Amino acid sequence: MKIRTLEHANNIVDNNPNLKWDGWSIIAQENGDGYSSINGVYTENGWKIQKSFDCINGVWDIPDRYIAHVQV
Repeated sequence: MKIRTLEHANNIVDNNPNLKWDGWSIIAQENGDGYSSINGVYTENGWKIQKSFDCINGVWDIPDRYIAHVQV
């Protein structure tokens, strides 16, 4: 889903515990074998897989599975 407003993006991040902000990028961290993954990161809870959704031309393109349960 293409998110075009900061308010909408902020609502999605606030209502999904797997998402967080990193500057203007939205970061998704999932459980998985992050130790052997190119997208692996070490967090306080161990290794996770991290995906970044950058704001390009004022639009975040976030897969629907991250926003399926968020009320918009």
